[in-house]
Amino acid sequence: MRVRIYEGVYIDMINLDTEVAGTLPVDPNVADFIDANSAGNAVIVVGNTHSLYTGFMDNIRLFTINNGLTDAWVQAIGGNAPARGADVIVCPPGVPSNIGCEGIDKVFYRGSPIIDLSSSGFFYDTSRFLTPKGVPLFKRNPIRVEFVYTLKSGLRQSDLCGGPHG
Repeated sequence: MRVRIYEGVYIDMINLDTEVAGTLPVDPNVADFIDANSAGNAVIVVGNTHSLYTGFMDNIRLFTINNGLTDAWVQAIGGNAPARGADVIVCPPGVPSNIGCEGIDKVFYRGSPIIDLSSSGFFYDTSRFLTPKGVPLFKRNPIRVEFVYTLKSGLRQSDLCGGPHG
């Protein structure tokens, strides 16, 4: 999906849900799709990667290395992803007390020559999704990333098809 932020300013949004039974948690075809369809564009990828930085077989770094994306969680914990093979940083049952634990749901992003895009906050919003008895509604922690952006001067994209008037 391509979202129009402002006239001539777009962000490509990709909702990701990888298969656990696949050979690699993050399908290289997704990275190839971003290269082919979002070259030069701002991009936000969100969803279930079935992947952790600590996993030996997990290729979650594919988006940062191949596509120039930033992981909002990694940025929020100081900018250094956990090492492959290190102890898994499991989120505790219930509501996490901080963002130091890693989940398989991720948000990656990048700006473009037209828009500076950055994360201003990463949150586990589990406490917002509880039953009346205080039990989390979901098996995994819902995440929220807040973004800020500034438009760069001079460059804009043309409308995708015929402009906003038909």
